[in-house]
Amino acid sequence: MINHVRTILLNTSTAQKGAVDLVGEEYVSSEWAPSSQPAGVAILRGILFGHNPDRYMLNYRLAQFMPLLHTTELEEFVLAKDPRITYWPSSAIADGPSFYDEIFGTTITSTVSTGAILSAVTEPVPSRDGQLFDSYAVEIASGTTLSVTKKTKPFDSTAVSLTVSDGLSDHIALPGTQVLFTVSNPQVGDSWNVEILRKPDIDLGVLPERIRRSAGVSALTDIFGTASAEPYKTFKNLWEQSDVLSYKLGGLLLALAYRMDESR
Repeated sequence: MINHVRTILLNTSTAQKGAVDLVGEEYVSSEWAPSSQPAGVAILRGILFGHNPDRYMLNYRLAQFMPLLHTTELEEFVLAKDPRITYWPSSAIADGPSFYDEIFGTTITSTVSTGAILSAVTEPVPSRDGQLFDSYAVEIASGTTLSVTKKTKPFDSTAVSLTVSDGLSDHIALPGTQVLFTVSNPQVGDSWNVEILRKPDIDLGVLPERIRRSAGVSALTDIFGTASAEPYKTFKNLWEQSDVLSYKLGGLLLALAYRMDESR
């Protein structure tokens, strides 16, 4: 299967695939379908991706993980499953894929404008659950009220108080965002789309310690088994003994991918 190990780690149905122009999206075979997994797989994936990851998070992590697996001789274990890959294999950097650098943050697009300006004054708080992206429709409903509609799950609509002095509002927190905004020169009926893309709360260098503290022995046993046979023996030794991130985390990721592939 093309992009075999990446698709295994992604582990979502093809019906849930992102748009072709979604950042980080890669080819997933139409033949792929997720299968039931040991309990330890869910625990490890919850640490690696968050317990409620959206497609942005899955793509972001995989854009970190896959180049990491290709930076050492561990690449042979990736290509052994299928040598056909469509992603660029050698672009991993410690802080994440560079093509994400300019898109994290808040994007505000005016949909109806007669002079009001909506501005973000704080940065998004990093995501702890793996949901990186949220989208909102914001409209000035009256001189004292904003109408806010959340367009990503969980969907919601609410009214937010608007207090204006000398043409500039007080700081406004859109529900669920923890991002503060202001409105200048508010005009009833003016509206905007607001898209927020958060960073994950932890990055690659922190993941091994988070796994060590949170995964538990049984989860790691589900992944490595007794580790008496190859390649799991090699994977476990790398995880337990290496201090080099590409080997330590690489051993765990390969063990996870190979274990998940067994159930198929």
